[in-house]
Amino acid sequence: MPARSFAAIALALILAGCGPSVSYRNAQNPAFGQAEFDRDSYECERNSVRPASEVQGAPSGAATAIDRRLYASCMAGRGWQAIADK
Repeated sequence: MPARSFAAIALALILAGCGPSVSYRNAQNPAFGQAEFDRDSYECERNSVRPASEVQGAPSGAATAIDRRLYASCMAGRGWQAIADK
């Protein structure tokens, strides 16, 4: 499985999570919905893939990993904010 495919699957699992449900809204563009979130998330994820040796907490043996700090910074820069579902 190519590293990017693995990274995409890993991100989907992380975003789906097992904990409390979290939604996202875009403060800069309130009309943005799931399609825009998915597009921005994909682009930010793609730009946040780094060699695993550079990412703290990366799985052992992984060639690449998503730098969560870079991903979060990218998403915030695009206006996305996490909001807890009630």
